Amino acid sequence: MSANTSTFLTPEEVAELTGVRKGSGGRHRSICQSEQLLQMGIHHYINAVHRVIVPRAVVEGQSTGAGKPPSGSHLLKRSGMNIAAIR
Repeated sequence: MSANTSTFLTPEEVAELTGVRKGSGGRHRSICQSEQLLQMGIHHYINAVHRVIVPRAVVEGQSTGAGKPPSGSHLLKRSGMNIAAIR
């Protein structure tokens, strides 16, 4: 298997990491994945098209220079996502 040099995990890798491949209970997949990543203490972002973005360096144990990740509630608010609209 060749090493991936992409800056971010692929959607398939995020699904494998979180164990979440689809939403549940009427909640969007990205919300379920984000909650799982928060429980795991993994720094991530939600982009404009509601996809979870995980820097590869975070899971490979490399320093990203980003400092300590924000708390979960701050992370979801900062994404600009209207969570209520997704539910």
